[in-house]
Amino acid sequence: MTRPGIPLEIYQQYGNWRRVRDWEGTTGWIFGPLLSGRRTGIVAPWTKNNVALRNKPAIDGRITAWLEPRVRVKLTWCDGTWCAVALGDASGFVKQTDLWGVYPDEVL
Repeated sequence: MTRPGIPLEIYQQYGNWRRVRDWEGTTGWIFGPLLSGRRTGIVAPWTKNNVALRNKPAIDGRITAWLEPRVRVKLTWCDGTWCAVALGDASGFVKQTDLWGVYPDEVL
């Protein structure tokens, strides 16, 4: 867990320590102050198919790019169905179920 910006799920805590899991299932303890509150996501690491980046949060939104699986994106907000994401100069909307790093129905 040495790559900055990779989303981690915190699933246990003890004092200032957090037990975390990454999208590959690797777990470990991290000193809490070393963690950032900035949210990121990983595009569909469970598939080989690209995921559509759309210009609006709707299935009829125009596809502006195709994101490869396991690409890290910054999460701006999520409404429980769609997430606004950014990757370099590109930004748009991805179905929340196509991201690891945000729970289904979670609102950010």
